Parts: sequence; C-alpha cells; structure tokens
Amino acid sequence: MKDKFPRLFAERRIILAPGNEPMLWHVTHRDVHPEPATSRELLERFVKMARAIKAAAPEVQIAGPELWGWPAYFDSAFDKARRDHADRRMRGGVDLLPWYLQELRAEEQRGGTRLLDYVSVHFYPQAQDVFSAAIDLEATRLRIETVRSLWDAGYRDPSWIGARVELLPRLRRWVTEYYPGTRIALTEYNWGGENDVSGALALAEILGVLGREGAGCGMLLDNAAEGSFAAAAYQLFPQRGWSGRDVLAARCSTPRGVDRPPRMFLFSRRATAP
Repeated sequence: MKDKFPRLFAERRIILAPGNEPMLWHVTHRDVHPEPATSRELLERFVKMARAIKAAAPEVQIAGPELWGWPAYFDSAFDKARRDHADRRMRGGVDLLPWYLQELRAEEQRGGTRLLDYVSVHFYPQAQDVFSAAIDLEATRLRIETVRSLWDAGYRDPSWIGARVELLPRLRRWVTEYYPGTRIALTEYNWGGENDVSGALALAEILGVLGREGAGCGMLLDNAAEGSFAAAAYQLFPQRGWSGRDVLAARCSTPRGVDRPPRMFLFSRRATAP
C-alpha cells in the first residue's frame, strides 16, 4: 500500500480499521468465528493488529472498534448471548466502549505508542422504514427527525432503542474521561431516502452535525448515486479543504420554557485555502 499510495501515507490520510463489527462475528463470520466475541478478545486482537500496523507504518492512523450499533457500545456479544453478565463483571461493571478506551490508554502508557487514533462506531436509524427507500409521510418525517439521535440530549429515539442516544456528544464525553486526544468517527451511517428530498435534508444535516460536533471522520454506507437528491447534500460541503474545524453551526433558538425541538438548523462553512 505504501508503494501504491505514497502521497496519502505522507499526508497521514490513510485510516485503517483492523476488524469490522466484532460483536457480530459469530453471525457474519460464523464459519471461522462461531462463538460470540468477548471484551478481552476484542481488545487483544485489536492491540496485536494495531502494533503490527504502527511498526510497519507509524504514520497510519487507526480506527476501532467499529461496533455495529447501540447495544454493542455497552455489552459484548458474549454477554448478550449468555445473559449472565460474566463479561461485564470482568470489566468491573464498565460499559464496553468506555472500558475499551480505558484499556487502550493504559496500553499507550505502558508501551509509549498510541494504538488508537479514532474511536469508531456505526449507527443506523432503527425507526421503521427510515433506512430504506420509503417516502411515505411517516417515513420521511422520521428520516428527518431521527437525525437528532446523533446530537440532541433531550431526544428519545423512537425505535426499539428507546433511549436518549445523543451519540456524538456521548462519544466525546467517553473520550474526555477515558482516553483524551482520541478523535471520534462515525464510520457507517445511512438514513435512506436517497432519491427523495427527505434523504437530502437528513444527509445535509448529518454532515453539518458531524462538523459541529467535532467528528474527525464520517462515512456514508454506499456512495450517494450521482444525480440523486442525497448527492446534492454533499455540494453544500465541498471536499477540498474541508475539515470538522471548518464548519460553523448555529441552531435557531426557541423561546425559554417552550418544550419543542427547533424547526430550523443553520450551518455555514468557513472557506479555507486549497
């Protein structure tokens, strides 16, 4: 890879994620990993691969653990399968992702090398028909509304999740407490509706929210097709010179004491030199 993409390596634009959705391996790769993964296996496999990557290419940035969604942020697949909380007891009762950050911070303190540059997770809206091509009134309403699960501490996700997700601020808090200096990354997301204006509005807001909330990386699952409504959202955020630090955002306020979400969000991009 270094021979093929020397400039990308020199500019530290290569991010590698050693292992995808480990808490689903017993489902997606059951032929080679039939048993649900434990917290310790997750950590040990990551450390082994990350050490090898950093030894071969110190300039490469590493992302992990690429957890598939909401339940995996808190519990290992082993605990979900056994339901006896043995793995959680091993972690001292700490949720999985904070524990992972805590252990990698300790690993850096022991070995002197940061192995994790981005804490990375996946998140898909779970409300009915949002992550789909559906464009009925309820699907389009929820497609736009549920973007709030990425940032709004007062918003309860209307799906089976049923919790106040506030994903990006939550990740920031965990990083601050357990492994300062780690950047946050949403490495898989998709709100559906690619060929409808609701998909464009949702994606445009997501891109703005990623910038405002300081995400270092955001990756839409499957590229928006050229000419689609969703692809138009990217035109609001030109790739050249863009970074999370370049995006300024302001939320229209509501009168004090009024318990309803704002109806409008404004995002602006500060121009940077090429």
